[in-house]
Amino acid sequence: MKIKTTLLSIGMTLQALMLSAADYRVTGTATDSIGDPEAYATVKVFLLPDSITPKSSGVTNENGIFSQTLKSPGQYRLLLYSIGKSPAVRNFTLTAEKPTADLGTIVLGQADNMLGEVVVEAVRPIVSLEVDRIGYDVQADADSKTAMTDEILKKVPMVSVESDGTIKVNGSTDFKIYKNGRPNQSFSRNAKELFKTLPANMIEKIEVITEPGAREDAEGVSNILNIVTVKNMMMKGAMGNAYINFDTRSRIPSPGVWTTAQLGKFMMSVSLGTSSWNKRTSRYSSESETTYHDSGNTLYTSREGYGKGTFLYGNVEASYEIDTLNLVTLEFSTFGNRNHNYSHGPNIMIDPDKSVIYDYYINTAQGPSKYLSFGGAANYQRSTRLKGETITLSYRIDRNHVSQNILDEYEEFFSLPVPYSGIHRNSTEKFLEQTVQLDWSRPIGKIMTLDLGGKFINRDNRSNTLNDYIDYRSDLSEFHHITNIGALYADYRLNVGKFGARAGLRYEYSHLSAKYPDGSHDPFSANLNDLVPNVGLIFNPNRSHSIKYNFGSRIQRPGITYLDPSVNTTPTSTSQGNPNLESVRINSMSLQYSLMKPKINLNLTTSYNFSTNGIISVMDVVNDHTYSTYANAGHNRSVSISGYANWRPTTKTSFMVNLNERYNFEKNPSAGIEHGSWMHMVFFRFGQTLPWKLDFSLNASYFCFGGGLYSKNHNTFSNNFNYGLNLRRQFLKDNRLSVGLYLSNPITNAHPKSQSYSVNLPYTSHTTSWQLCRRNLSINISYRFGQLRASVKKVKGISNDDMVGGNSSQGGNGGAQ
Repeated sequence: MKIKTTLLSIGMTLQALMLSAADYRVTGTATDSIGDPEAYATVKVFLLPDSITPKSSGVTNENGIFSQTLKSPGQYRLLLYSIGKSPAVRNFTLTAEKPTADLGTIVLGQADNMLGEVVVEAVRPIVSLEVDRIGYDVQADADSKTAMTDEILKKVPMVSVESDGTIKVNGSTDFKIYKNGRPNQSFSRNAKELFKTLPANMIEKIEVITEPGAREDAEGVSNILNIVTVKNMMMKGAMGNAYINFDTRSRIPSPGVWTTAQLGKFMMSVSLGTSSWNKRTSRYSSESETTYHDSGNTLYTSREGYGKGTFLYGNVEASYEIDTLNLVTLEFSTFGNRNHNYSHGPNIMIDPDKSVIYDYYINTAQGPSKYLSFGGAANYQRSTRLKGETITLSYRIDRNHVSQNILDEYEEFFSLPVPYSGIHRNSTEKFLEQTVQLDWSRPIGKIMTLDLGGKFINRDNRSNTLNDYIDYRSDLSEFHHITNIGALYADYRLNVGKFGARAGLRYEYSHLSAKYPDGSHDPFSANLNDLVPNVGLIFNPNRSHSIKYNFGSRIQRPGITYLDPSVNTTPTSTSQGNPNLESVRINSMSLQYSLMKPKINLNLTTSYNFSTNGIISVMDVVNDHTYSTYANAGHNRSVSISGYANWRPTTKTSFMVNLNERYNFEKNPSAGIEHGSWMHMVFFRFGQTLPWKLDFSLNASYFCFGGGLYSKNHNTFSNNFNYGLNLRRQFLKDNRLSVGLYLSNPITNAHPKSQSYSVNLPYTSHTTSWQLCRRNLSINISYRFGQLRASVKKVKGISNDDMVGGNSSQGGNGGAQ
């Protein structure tokens, strides 16, 4: 009863606060020259004498009616414009006595002349749709001024962020991250940690490329997350953002800073950040029971563990506009972490009569494990006199170094089944990738665009593993794998009225070679040729609705983790990679419907993917000992339905839901095994702007993964459900200081349990695990300093990118990726 009373009091208080806010408003109706409503015309309201930053913006509804809310009285100017029409300007005054201004009917005539001496840019919708991607305008999201990138990602269609920070696109972790249209190793490898500390105000737009075309790599994944950073090419001055995060789980502050400056044609931005984790944030425990079919023996294992570590990232970007046709950009990024992990627990094998066959206690100390990556790129872009035509030459280098030091010690053992008392494993992996590419994009008339390009990639993977079996022997494994890739592509796009189309073809030649400096295997090499087509169609019956269809193929080449033949052995298992693996070809098709209106955005997508030579793990059991490696033996099919909806009933209230339902079917015909499983993902957000510069939001998510070829999961709803409350307030002039509180899972099971069962294996296994840290209160403080001032150009013209659901070419399209 007390809880209900408290919740009722909170609800009444919030309602009173919302009703107490001042409500100034301007209304009117836009029509064309013959009196028909001008639907979705752009509306901007400026507080005079400012003509740069609008105080309110939006679009007219289907009947041409607009109603814009303003926060204070004053003298205002309203700009009203639409594609192909002459803009209209109206001045009006709002006072406490007259809080509403009705401008009546405003006629937009044909654009015989343009508005003089004023820059007019159309308002982009928060969510935009193209034939191969969905875009989310981060700068149009008010939360981006103070939030971190992972919070914004929760609002992006087809993207989900789990409670532990794991990012999924279309329900899968199998995706790549691009930065400004180019692959970015630092982002892709470290997204979970990086986006928790990357300020969202550095980002202009986030694109979900659901159907990569010929311009993107044929090798890769079905989804790409393209992070388009802010470009202040019309600004001067310097500004930055310093922030610090603190939470009750780790109790370790996470600071960071981002700065950007521009002087003339030169612009540079620098970002640095760090974060740490410890025992409080990473504690876990698990229990497992495995019964082997042949012998009837049962293995009991139990583990408790935790980890601790620190990571640091840094990014530097610079650009120089030589002139209006030539642009040079440079970028450098680094990411590193150092961590230790510890675990311990017993292993006990018993026979069907419950007699102990052997038992031992294992202590594992991993560390220091180190990961360090460096990446850099240089790009030169030449624009011709033909509007939209560009030639881009790029070079990129990425270097990663991973080292691990793991010690397993067996103690208190009885009848130990191996001749050693522990394993000391030292391993290093080195990866170097260099890429050179040339891209040419040329419009053909007003309705066609042709993209041509070529690319060369050199990848050098090296691994060294030393296994010291204590009191027994030492094994050294050395592996060197080189891949050279040459690619050519052509991509054609057509936009005619309500129809748009895309067709592309990419050819890739690959030369693979492997060497074994330890002499364990003979060297080998292979040549591969791949043709990868793609087709896309989009139909826009009107400005609100669109339907699109895509078909495409892609290939996946195995990385060193799958290829490395070094043997890893424990008393119960042996595993190794397979250097003879081949590339995997995956085909996909999708159908999508989108509805985009001033107050609601809706996307519904159904897709189907299939492959016949997927890389899967293959296992065998001999004398209760499991042996595993990899093979191109998998037949995979998946069907998914995803949806996204964003509803803004008022300018201060918003509701958002992001969901995905997927059925995966995996099969190994050679072994005669198969398994199907469901995956469910739902994310919901309610946001409310309150008086006194307060913003409140409620987040809730549910994620459940059914399993794979060898496992099925069984968890209760409460174990997969997470929620959080967020309250943020801004202080000081221009809202330079922001303080946010985020409370996650305050009333729930603090130690959620997950369970999994084995399938299609020569043993029956049941594993239960507990996550020992779930409730959390975090505090975020950020301060914005400096100022970038607009260098206003007085341009006669209108920027035509206000089309809702149209075929714009915005975004990070950079050719052969």
